[in-house]
Amino acid sequence: MARLGEGDPRWIVTARDDGHNVNGWHWEEKSILGQVKARLTDLFDNVPLDLEGQPGALLLRACTSITGEAAITKRKGNKKLVIYDLSLVIDWEATLVGSEKPVKGTVKVEEFSACSEEESDYVVETTVVGTGTEQDTAKRLMDLHGKPVILQRLLSLAQELKTVDQPQDPQGSQPQAEPSSVDGTGEPDAAQQ
Repeated sequence: MARLGEGDPRWIVTARDDGHNVNGWHWEEKSILGQVKARLTDLFDNVPLDLEGQPGALLLRACTSITGEAAITKRKGNKKLVIYDLSLVIDWEATLVGSEKPVKGTVKVEEFSACSEEESDYVVETTVVGTGTEQDTAKRLMDLHGKPVILQRLLSLAQELKTVDQPQDPQGSQPQAEPSSVDGTGEPDAAQQ
């Protein structure tokens, strides 16, 4: 063991002036919130629900509010952990037989997080605009037919998020690969010489 002040400079860890995280050794966090918001918007955009032979129609209109955070953390270059904790509001609409106007409402998912792995872990609250028998019927249909679809889609997204490797840019496109400098013969292209 070296005496104080006599250590080999190769073994002394110093703060780098350029701030570079060599080989991803230290904790690194990159936001994937834009990617997750885009995926949630796609999952709940105009989704018709099966009422299993009951008259009427039920539709998940859109995911109107997504708040919280989602990120990938890495350590030592290859140890990856996806962390997310989101709250969602999904608009829905029901058209009942004999009704003049559709019944509207929202579904709130208070805690969609990386810790929630089963349907029973989620708190899903259905609300309806207005009061009356039509609203009560529509809310009951949403609880019976809509909640399971919402939970199934959230659980499938949770599985997708476990396999996320790198965040995409905000537009959702993948990084472009560099053009090859070698043609099919294994030799450099004549244009690049």
